Amino acid sequence: MMKTDTLCHMAWDYLMFFPFDPAVGYCCRSPRIGITPEVRDQYKQEVFANLPRFVERREDILNGVKHKDCDTCWKLEEKGYKSPRHDESMIHYMQKNTGIKFKSMEDLRKHPGQEKTHYADCIEVVLNNVCDAKCTYCSEIFSTQWYLEKKKFGDPVMRVPADNRDPVLEGYFWDWYRDVGSKEMWRFGFIGGEPLIVDALYEFLDKLLEIHEKNPLPVKKELCITSNMNTPPAYFKKFIAYIPKLEKHFKIIMQASGENVGEELEYVRSGVYFERWKNNIEYFLNQTSVEIHFLPTLNLLSLPGFFRYLDYWHELCLKHGPISIHDNIVSNPKYQSPMSAPSEFAAFLDEPIKMLESMQDWEGLTNPMKWSWKTFLTFLINTREAISKNKSMFEMREEALYFYRYFNQLDQRRNTSVTNVFPDFKIMYKLGEKLHTMQTK
Repeated sequence: MMKTDTLCHMAWDYLMFFPFDPAVGYCCRSPRIGITPEVRDQYKQEVFANLPRFVERREDILNGVKHKDCDTCWKLEEKGYKSPRHDESMIHYMQKNTGIKFKSMEDLRKHPGQEKTHYADCIEVVLNNVCDAKCTYCSEIFSTQWYLEKKKFGDPVMRVPADNRDPVLEGYFWDWYRDVGSKEMWRFGFIGGEPLIVDALYEFLDKLLEIHEKNPLPVKKELCITSNMNTPPAYFKKFIAYIPKLEKHFKIIMQASGENVGEELEYVRSGVYFERWKNNIEYFLNQTSVEIHFLPTLNLLSLPGFFRYLDYWHELCLKHGPISIHDNIVSNPKYQSPMSAPSEFAAFLDEPIKMLESMQDWEGLTNPMKWSWKTFLTFLINTREAISKNKSMFEMREEALYFYRYFNQLDQRRNTSVTNVFPDFKIMYKLGEKLHTMQTK
């Protein structure tokens, strides 16, 4: 009997293209594969579907083997989370992929060639790392501001920001998208960096418009952009001008990143201005038909004030109608994950959980919205449960030491104070400071 505990449709239908590296991946939690000119010329359009590494991973998934590329999800599941994969939907997705009517998992396994893919459900273009923020848990891989800060202070950098675009590979991508990708796709997405301030975004939008003017989509699909909502006026106006053209072919979704409000947001997402973040979100809600989704990335610092963030989201729901909210979590760096919070911090999620529980029967919720809210509620409950099993604050010596060393250095460089903005961390900070002093004497 086929094992099903490793199944995940995203290894087949969630394509990620990194034109600036260039590289290709399947699923945002798996490693990307760099594409050399030799690989590009050998596989052509198949670069975006069936490279040997992708096929190997799918074979393992079908045979109950936990492939190392999927370690992030395995670790989440070990802590009691439901990871993003949906094994119960595997037969549905594979039938969609191949047109073959599978009756069972065993039937699926026996069918040759199911490690190949011939469609995409979600296509995501990862633009370069140009960004106007340097979030505490981020790095130079995704932010030019982090790169500049590290260079200023002489820190080693993991990667120098580069522009290695390959026009031949991009030509294959657009051919594949026109011929294959757009046929079954339900979402085309852009992430960065910060997409709205990357000039290449508008180049890619122009290409999408060109393709669909010639090949109109039978039904509008989703065009989803993940933004920190800190977009300055010139770029904001530039994107707003694209909305009428894009809406002829797509339903536009803006995923608004952020997990705190006020000075807490500005500390965690250094470079983001809360008033601009708030005003840009509310402009979309008040002046456009763009659908706003909230996308908080739960991290260690966000826990004490997370109820204030949800209060703001709730206020907008009351004013504009239900708004989707999706879960995301910092898992690396380890000591900025909520999973590294002391057990006492579990209580900070009590109020957010109660709020969401009280909203479950809200009238006017569509099925996708119900799924969004229910999934987010389950995520918060699981996070609270996991934190409650941690050691107490006074026992977290290793975590406290990391916390002090990391944020003390960050505060010196940025002229900030983590304990002024987040006073609930004063005990942890002081413990780490004491341990640091003992070790450096």
